[in-house]
Amino acid sequence: MTKLLRRPAATVALGLAIGLAGCSGGDDDEGGDGSRDVPADSVAVVGDRQISRDAFDDRLAAVRRSQSGSAGLSGQQLRQQAMTTLLQEAWLEREAEELGATVSDAEVRRRVGQARAQFPRRRAYRRFLGGQTERDLMFQIRVQLLGEAIEAKLREQGKSRRDVFRRLQTRWSGETACRDELKVPGCEG
Repeated sequence: MTKLLRRPAATVALGLAIGLAGCSGGDDDEGGDGSRDVPADSVAVVGDRQISRDAFDDRLAAVRRSQSGSAGLSGQQLRQQAMTTLLQEAWLEREAEELGATVSDAEVRRRVGQARAQFPRRRAYRRFLGGQTERDLMFQIRVQLLGEAIEAKLREQGKSRRDVFRRLQTRWSGETACRDELKVPGCEG
């Protein structure tokens, strides 16, 4: 795999933080299916931000594309992977905002261009994508860059990768609620 897409340890740790930290919400039942604090047209809420059903459907399609040609995951596993990825992005987005860490669309496009440039033939680039779209790649790169930007901001404050993990656990787990049918490990809201 290309160097551009190797996930740094901090990004992996951030992903683990989501899986381990848990999701909880308030006591209101707005989802109609027992989900707390999740409006009917959403699959999850992180703070005051909703993750829409459309965003979930898009990410689920991307997960399915990424699995094409490999030993298949079950439908439930695909849904869990899609949900975990969306929560990871939402937590990273919120954390980046709080820290004043930014990732521009131009930086994401530049990184995608660098990835594309590593494959002089279109066919090789398509093979690299492995069934995914360039939009899927942009999403992955954006999440990676958010993790890197957050880590850099916290390093400026003298904090370690472990601090990033703890900060995500304590800051966002209490502000996240998920639809019952899309629970991921630790997401009980």
